[in-house]
Amino acid sequence: MIKKIVLTGGPCAGKSTSISKIERKFSEEGFIVLVVPETATELINMGIKPFGENKIDMYEFQRYVFSYQLLKERLIDNYINNNKNKDIIVLYDRSILDNKSYVSEIEFNKLLDEFNMTESEIINRYDMAIHLLTAAKGTDVYTLENNKARSETKEEAIMQDDKTLKCYLGFPHHIIIDNSTSFDEKINRVIYQIDKAVRGNISKVKQRKFLVDKVDNEYLKNYARKLLITQTYLNNDKKDVMVRKIDYENSSSYYVSIKSKTNNPSEKIVTERIINEKEYNDLISERSDILIKDRYCFENNNVLYRVDVFNNDLILLEVEGYIDIDKLPEEIKVSKEVTDDENYTNKNIARIINSKKYLLKNR
Repeated sequence: MIKKIVLTGGPCAGKSTSISKIERKFSEEGFIVLVVPETATELINMGIKPFGENKIDMYEFQRYVFSYQLLKERLIDNYINNNKNKDIIVLYDRSILDNKSYVSEIEFNKLLDEFNMTESEIINRYDMAIHLLTAAKGTDVYTLENNKARSETKEEAIMQDDKTLKCYLGFPHHIIIDNSTSFDEKINRVIYQIDKAVRGNISKVKQRKFLVDKVDNEYLKNYARKLLITQTYLNNDKKDVMVRKIDYENSSSYYVSIKSKTNNPSEKIVTERIINEKEYNDLISERSDILIKDRYCFENNNVLYRVDVFNNDLILLEVEGYIDIDKLPEEIKVSKEVTDDENYTNKNIARIINSKKYLLKNR
């Protein structure tokens, strides 16, 4: 079992403390825990920095970060290749994707071209991204005493946290850990998410789902990241098997997901792995039903939302975790909650859409 997990977020979020506790807990349970330190901090401590005396410009600094991060990740991958039969958890204190929050979109794309990479290739390097909100959001304990390489004010920390959140919109497994609990409990919530991931992704809390009456398209255009998702459900009597293609702006990612039932009706064991394009094409030849949808991913008040627009004019809103329906973004008008309504599962929607296509075809 290999799990690659990114811990990201704004300054003074609790990443260092989380990593220390995660490393101790899972090492004691027999896992090999590898920690990739924050690259920007290492470079700043070396004297390579985008501020102060002898500073370099931010784009040049991010080139150093990009290059050094790739070097460290190649070393990690070499280690994993030599220890494939062991249970390994890799903790990244920020990932390559964090670079995007410090430069313009044009500059980030220039970095991608220079290092011959696509954004989907970066996303595919990691299994999960956990965003810890900066303590500057909603607490009075914001401090930079634990990291001398940082110099952000509280306002700058909030701004950077927001930028970082947006970098990960559309990431398949993106989780926000907010400041609604004590700091110790915040760290425990991080550990809980990692524990779920390494034990087979047993999902106890469903995503809440709402039927959408009306959506402000201009809002989605300005604040959401649009993805094109193609989901293909395979014929399998014992398990729900689905292969998924996610099209980003200029690249694609491919996944196969298997859901197995447990003795508890509210729980399912979900396993997912990244596959290549050939594997994807081989699998979809066995398909049962296919579903195509536009997905709009956005963040509002530190909550992640997904708006799915299907080709039968159906629109659904998904929210991670619990939220008061009165606190949903005003730009999205919902008619009712359909979280537990089997009619609105993706698999059932695919079956209905494909049945109609079949009937039309054979008239």
